[in-house]
Amino acid sequence: MIAAMTGEHRTTLWWAGLTAEKVLGLVFVLAAALKAWDLEAFAFQIRYYHVLTAPGSLVAAAIGSVAWETLLGVAMLVGLRLRGWTFAAVAATLVGFTGLVLYSWHFYDLEDCGCFGSLVPLGPGATTAKNAVLLVLTLLAWYGLRSGHTRIEGTLWQHPLLKGAAVLASSVLVLVAGLFHAPFEQVGGNPGGQDGPSLVFNVEHEGQVYDTSQGEYLVAFLSDTCDECRAETPLLNDMLYVPEFPTVIAFMLVESDESLKQFRELARFPAIKMDTLQWSQYINMAPPRFYLVRDGKELAHWDEHLPPLEEILAVRDAS
Repeated sequence: MIAAMTGEHRTTLWWAGLTAEKVLGLVFVLAAALKAWDLEAFAFQIRYYHVLTAPGSLVAAAIGSVAWETLLGVAMLVGLRLRGWTFAAVAATLVGFTGLVLYSWHFYDLEDCGCFGSLVPLGPGATTAKNAVLLVLTLLAWYGLRSGHTRIEGTLWQHPLLKGAAVLASSVLVLVAGLFHAPFEQVGGNPGGQDGPSLVFNVEHEGQVYDTSQGEYLVAFLSDTCDECRAETPLLNDMLYVPEFPTVIAFMLVESDESLKQFRELARFPAIKMDTLQWSQYINMAPPRFYLVRDGKELAHWDEHLPPLEEILAVRDAS
């Protein structure tokens, strides 16, 4: 079939494959750059796939994803095809990621795939359609460049070592830019210095020290932009006036200093900012979550809504 093609058809096919390759490269590099713009936010988005949960693994996945997409994207832009293996890697990446999106969509109601970072939200349905189009472009690029007329290629970027150097340098630059733009803070533990999602915290807020390793606490994990969290705030405020009730503190996912300030105007309890990845360990699908803690140990927890005061005190007294 290839031998039967006219020279004009082969040239047209080659140009179609080349165009598809460069479009793919641009999309991959753009996706990597948008993720790198706020790597911490992207790492937080990965948590909603419910495959990785530990902060260290989320950070590693975020960095690895950005590096891999940059490598593939720049490889296609400079024409580092490796006898077609680059296109095979692109196709495998698209199929694998689409499968992960569909899994999380079906079992965990995934809302934002994170494929363009936090700046461009994209739902799982749109992501699946996008990846299907990109897979078609991958097949077109592979077939067109393999079957079409190649003698019209110029000499620019034709040396494999030059192409490889460009690919590696671009990947490193994207990662360095992302890490410097949004450095990760306290990734390894929680404010009390414990490893993993411990409920032992020792923090100071407005001159008052709160040590959950001693005594009883109701520890809330809230977001300053969460409507449900704001709705629960008056109930938490009321519990401050119950003499026998545990000390109330909240750890906050914060969008901005201004949003935190507005939340603190509503809350009469300490609302303490927490690192995004640390905070994510203590919730289920979405905030709010409330833990009843005695001497650093969980007695019970509740999602979405606080139970009646009598139920909380009954749990405390029974433990």
